[in-house]
Amino acid sequence: MSRSLTTRAVLRASSPRLALLRTYSIATPDPSKPPVPKLQPHQYAAFEHLSQSLSSTQPCFGARGDEVELLNGPTGFYKRLIEIIGRAKRRILISSLYIGAEEGELVEAIKAALTNNPQLRVVFMLDYHRATRLSTSNPDLPPSTAHLLLPLVEKFPERCEVWLYRSPRLRGLMEKIVPARYDEGWGTWHGKWYGVDDEVIISGANLGHSYFANRQDRYIHFRSNPSLLSYLSSLTRLFTQYSYLLHHSPPAHISPSNTVPLLSPEDTDSSSPPHKPRASLIWPSASINPRRFEPHALATLTAFQNSWRASNSFRSRRVDVDTWFWPVLQAGVIGIKEEERAMGKVWDAVKESYQPGGEKVEGEEREGDGQRVEVDLTSGYFGLYKNYKKAVIQSPAPVKIIAASPKANGFYGSKGFSRLIPEGYTLLESRFHRDAVRAGRAWNDKSQEGVRLKEWEREGWTYHSKGAYHTNQSGTG
Repeated sequence: MSRSLTTRAVLRASSPRLALLRTYSIATPDPSKPPVPKLQPHQYAAFEHLSQSLSSTQPCFGARGDEVELLNGPTGFYKRLIEIIGRAKRRILISSLYIGAEEGELVEAIKAALTNNPQLRVVFMLDYHRATRLSTSNPDLPPSTAHLLLPLVEKFPERCEVWLYRSPRLRGLMEKIVPARYDEGWGTWHGKWYGVDDEVIISGANLGHSYFANRQDRYIHFRSNPSLLSYLSSLTRLFTQYSYLLHHSPPAHISPSNTVPLLSPEDTDSSSPPHKPRASLIWPSASINPRRFEPHALATLTAFQNSWRASNSFRSRRVDVDTWFWPVLQAGVIGIKEEERAMGKVWDAVKESYQPGGEKVEGEEREGDGQRVEVDLTSGYFGLYKNYKKAVIQSPAPVKIIAASPKANGFYGSKGFSRLIPEGYTLLESRFHRDAVRAGRAWNDKSQEGVRLKEWEREGWTYHSKGAYHTNQSGTG
């Protein structure tokens, strides 16, 4: 997919999610030259130390590089998603912020898979507020994600589960006065993984029309990794303890205090006669407070990660692996900050690669040359966390950054206060650029050193890719 990228530097005036850290090797054979040894993961000392450090705190999964595909764009993402759902036999796992009410084709594909495979089970994990937010803009569409999925729950009550995670931070008076459009500021479900049987797509994209058409994001397809999908399935199941279950007919033994009616547009219309809601949202545990579960969730998630980490050695026995992944969780709302810890280790590895003796070639150490690693950093919403900003500016490596231009910002042209968000990010970019210049890290085209910040813009598109990519000058990362 082509990308239109501006060529100028920018000079204008904590929700549950999962990230993957990946290390791999790249070897491109040239038939005109004698064969050379293939570079293996961690052949560079700094990256080897990084992998050891990450494996001491995180679950680790391996794969062959040819089993992992980076999908190019939104249309390819949607096509691949429909393809893998079409071949489902045992399990489908959908984790996303929400599903667009217009995505009838996607839901029909899941319905067909359930109909054709009696052993198939489907689990959705979505955000409570986004999935129940009502819209009346198109009367021909379901008014919310929950209403879109309700027919699946009604038709396959034993094999289809829809869970809605609700942040415990929005409670008390704020719960009553915060408008629906702004409740995300208190935390949302942001994990996005889409699994079928033994394959999974990990992405930053939700499941809505724009995410399948003109929103550039990242999409990683693992063609065969049952261990990774089992991990994600177990993680999702763990979070069902802290989520509401969509139920078309709540069992009689469920306490009314643990049940929330699924509202429809007519329920909010004072002129409409009262009626019984079509469905309800059920809190699963009477022993866990839906507004005060942070300590319980922190303890449970910590034990979960430790359990999977303890089995790293068992999963590392596969001899054909050349690519490694460490899932890290970030859920500041409940005290989980693995991403921050892991990113600190990554930036430490960049510094280490510039130290003498930081690189190993064929088992021997070699003096560093000061040009070990290049860093590419990208984010659709460029508001670097203070520790990351400090790491970028103080890093000895050249850092190339791509951020969304105001027109490529997802809030460009929106109504209300949110229309100011794109220029707010531009202000943050300007301040970052100023601080980099003051620190002597202004980009030098001739030496290819410093910090370079560019904006991505493509007519009619928005930009949402996020990631940090560390690459050795020899081409491995």
